[in-house]
This record gives sequence, structure tokens and C-alpha cells, in this order.
Amino acid sequence: MYLPRIADYVFMFKLSPKKLDRLLSMGYFRNANIMFQSQVICIEGVLDDVYNVRLDLTEHFFSKSIRKIARKNEPRFQYIIRKVVLDEDKERLFAAHKSRFKGILYKSLEQLLFGDSPIRLFDTYEISIYDEGRLVAFSFFDVGKDSIASILGVFDAEYSAYSLGIYTMYLEVCWAKERECQYYYPGYILRHNKLFDYKLRVGNFEFFNWNTSNWEKKEDILCFTTLGEKLSIELSYLQKLLDNVGIENQLKIYPY
Repeated sequence: MYLPRIADYVFMFKLSPKKLDRLLSMGYFRNANIMFQSQVICIEGVLDDVYNVRLDLTEHFFSKSIRKIARKNEPRFQYIIRKVVLDEDKERLFAAHKSRFKGILYKSLEQLLFGDSPIRLFDTYEISIYDEGRLVAFSFFDVGKDSIASILGVFDAEYSAYSLGIYTMYLEVCWAKERECQYYYPGYILRHNKLFDYKLRVGNFEFFNWNTSNWEKKEDILCFTTLGEKLSIELSYLQKLLDNVGIENQLKIYPY
């Protein structure tokens, strides 16, 4: 049985805004200082399928619930949008927020954005939200020619009632629409785990179909057998073959 490649990485010394747009449109996502695509991911020992998502901003509108969050937060908080600046306040908030993340974690924001490379490939901006001078949330996003890609959102747990993670996504989308960008890429969601489904709240998303390399509606791609399903079926079949011939075996997932 033929299985497509599970993951692919692109290492670069230069990255133009137009090339970033193209890689994002092909299902790539940022990992430190490289771009990668992966059809599956392992979280807490469970294999799951990856669906990259994007918003077509030419047809986008916010729901009533998102506009309500914006109306609630606008008089309460102050925010700035600028080229990314790493400082102690953000590192402290990131360190306190890391327990919410699943999978492979970075030790610092510097490592998350740049890895161990001295090369700065991406044109990265930040949105920082303040409550009377106190940093309570921030997000990072990369800017291409006709698109932006949301990289990270962090908020103070004391302010959970304000949905600041959704609010920074709202501000990112507004920023992109003001600059007439066509697409907004917030990364990916998972087929079975609902961990990242909060991203879907900010609009009517398209989903990347790994079988056709096209962007489609979710209901259109759910009819395809995913790579994760194919792997699970084949591994289960292999286990039965081994059991039938009396060979002791144990299924393990390699998290990388």
C-alpha cells in the first residue's frame, strides 16, 4: 500500500513575502525558522490527522459572538500592533501559559521564533494587549504579500473571562483586512481532538485537502480516508499478522 509522505520541511536562507504566501497555500506552517507540513501529529501519545485552515478575507464577516467580544474588550483594554519585540514581560507570560500547550514545547519565545538560527527570515508582527500598563495578552503573526499567518497567542489566565485569545485573532483579521490581504492562516485543527477548534470561531474557514492539494469546505474533505486512518488500519493489520504467527509485539507512537 502506498502512503504519501507524512511530513516535509523547507529550509531557507531567504524568504520573500510572495514565497511565504505560496508555502502557506500549499499547507505549510511555520516551525521556528523553517516551514513544514505534516498530515498527522502526535499529542499525548495519540495519533491524529491535521487539517490546515484559512480564511478568505474577501468573503469574510465576523459573527455576532465575535463582535460581542470585541465590544466588551475595546473599552477595557489598550493594544498596540507593531514589529515583534521580545521582552521580559512576554517571556514571563509565555512561561506561565506554556502548561496550556500540548506537544513539543519551546523554552523561550526567542527559540520559538528563531530556533538556533541567526537568520531572521520572517516579517513578524505582534499584537500586545494591556490593562492599565499590564501586559495581559499578546500574539505573533507573519506577514506575506497577500496573506498573514498567525503563529502564537498567549494570555494571562486571570483574564480568561475576556476571551483574549479570540480577541487577538479578531485584531489580526482586522489588521489583515485593512491592508487588503486575501488570506488569514491561523495554523491547523485536528480531526478528532477539539483542542484547536477555538480558531474556527472567527470565520467560515477553508480546509486543506491533502488528497487533492486544494482548499475546500470541511464537509467536502470528510469523505476522504485520511493518512492517520490509513496508518492505523495498516498497523492494526500488521499486529494481527504478528499475533497469528506468535510474535510478541507492542504498538508505540513516535511523537516526532
